[in-house]
Amino acid sequence: MMALPNFIKLTSGHRMPRIAFGTGTQWFKNVDGVSNQNGAASLAKQLDAALDSGFKHIDAAEMYETEQFSGPAFQAYLRSHSTQRQDYYITGKLWRSIPDVEAAVKKTMEYFGTDYLDLYLLHAPFLKEKGLSSSVAEVWAQMEKLVDQGMVKSIGVSNFGVAHLQELAKTQRIPPAINQIECHPQLYQHELELYCQDHQIAITAYSSLKPLTSLGSLPALDKVLSELAEKHACSKADLLLSWNICRGHGIITTSSKSERLAKALAVLEIQLKPEEIDAITAAGQTTPERYFWTDEFKN
Repeated sequence: MMALPNFIKLTSGHRMPRIAFGTGTQWFKNVDGVSNQNGAASLAKQLDAALDSGFKHIDAAEMYETEQFSGPAFQAYLRSHSTQRQDYYITGKLWRSIPDVEAAVKKTMEYFGTDYLDLYLLHAPFLKEKGLSSSVAEVWAQMEKLVDQGMVKSIGVSNFGVAHLQELAKTQRIPPAINQIECHPQLYQHELELYCQDHQIAITAYSSLKPLTSLGSLPALDKVLSELAEKHACSKADLLLSWNICRGHGIITTSSKSERLAKALAVLEIQLKPEEIDAITAAGQTTPERYFWTDEFKN
C-alpha cells in the first residue's frame, strides 16, 4: 500500500492538507467562558510549535472561543517567520453566531488577519435542539453566498449523519466538500462513510485518539494496538491516527506537548495493511462508544 498524499482534493477544486492542528480540546472554553488549565499563552506556544513542525492546516471554530488567541498568534507567526498567508490553510466553523453568518465569518477572518477562509463548516445540524430559529437550509444558503463573494473557498459540514446530508441535498446549490465527524475505532459509521464516498464528500476525523483515555477498559482494542505498535515500531496513538488516514480521511490532532506534534505528521508514513485496519475496526466495535453530541444523536 502506497502512502497517501499530504493533501485531499475537494469537490470545490481546492486542496486541503490532510492533517490539521486543532485549536479546541486542549484550550476549549465552555459556555460560561471558563477555560481549562491551558491558557492563551499555551495555545500560542503550541500553534507556533505546530507550524514549526510542518503543520499547514489550522482547524478553528467560534464554539471553542479560542480564535481570539489562535488568530493573533498566527498573525504573529507570519510576521516573525516571513511566511505568507497563502502558504497555510485555515478552517473555521459556524455555530454560536447563527443566524448572522456573514458577521461570524468576518469575525474569524479578523482574528486571523485574512480576507478569506479556505474552508468554512456548519458545526452541527442540531439547530432546533439548541433553540436556534434558522434551518440548516437557510444557514447553508448564506454559506453558499460566502463562496460567491470570495470570502470562503470551500464550505462543508460537521457532525452530520446520513439523514442530515440527505435533507441538505434537497436544497443545496453547492454540495458540502467536507463532513468533519467524530471518528475512531469505537465509532465506525460505515453507512455514513459510504454515503460520503458515493457523494464525493471528504471526511475529516476528530477525536481519533479518544479511545486512548479508556484503553484500560478496552482489552480487545488495547491488545490489537499493542501488537501492531510493536510491529510498526510506533505508538498506539500513531496507529489510531493512521487508522483514519489509511482509510482516506483527513485528521485533526493537537497536543500541549511540542515533541508530539512532529510525530503526528510522521503518521503519513505508516502503511497499515487492509487486514490490520480491519482488525483495529473489529476490536473497537467490541466496545462501541460516541463521546460527543451524544444526546443529540440519541434523539
